[in-house]
Amino acid sequence: MRLEVLDTAFDCRADAQSETAEGNPYGARTNRLLRQRLMPEAMSVTLPFKINGKHLRGLAYQLCDDCDYYFSDVFTISDEEAS
Repeated sequence: MRLEVLDTAFDCRADAQSETAEGNPYGARTNRLLRQRLMPEAMSVTLPFKINGKHLRGLAYQLCDDCDYYFSDVFTISDEEAS
């Protein structure tokens, strides 16, 4: 399920980038696409327990927190910003 959610997140980000003018943020569009596409019926993996779209989005957000993908271009945080 993790890999399928990650694949969907990458697809959503790529689509959001292509739909947004260059240089403009596309994170909000990525999030809207995740809400549309991360639905249990869209997943090919079946689990032994019931899940819903919120579970799948939660996993997507966790994968982002784990830095497996980003809602923006890759960036570096300065020491000042980190404190």
